[in-house]
Amino acid sequence: MKLPLIEVGYEVFLGDGADKFGAVRTVAPGGRPELLVNVENAGDVRIPLAAVEKVVAKRVVVSWDGLAPEVQQALAHIMDAEDFPPEDEGEVELVPASDEDEDQDDRALYDGPLVHSPPDELPGRDAGARYITSRRRPGGK
Repeated sequence: MKLPLIEVGYEVFLGDGADKFGAVRTVAPGGRPELLVNVENAGDVRIPLAAVEKVVAKRVVVSWDGLAPEVQQALAHIMDAEDFPPEDEGEVELVPASDEDEDQDDRALYDGPLVHSPPDELPGRDAGARYITSRRRPGGK
């Protein structure tokens, strides 16, 4: 199976619609049939080209079954370093919504005087949006 061109910087996914898990750092390092991919919280990992299912719109989609067990393990722990809520700040306190009208009515800023378009222009358009009222024949007839 011949793959389309893969370039450095392409994002790498486990499937269509899945979140990206890394980006291509090197293609075929040392001539080997693999990609060097930077994975969040795991660093650079090697993914064999045989695991690539498709390349579409600068996105590389790989198969879970084609990944080495250590890569699968790294992907299983991508979110481990996420710290929410931050441990040093304790619990997140939810604040009820305000009953006050916080949105400012900006319509008056944009409402200007009503401008009527000239008869030979399209209504509501700027100058230059003119109707073609007649077609001239070559030679001015």
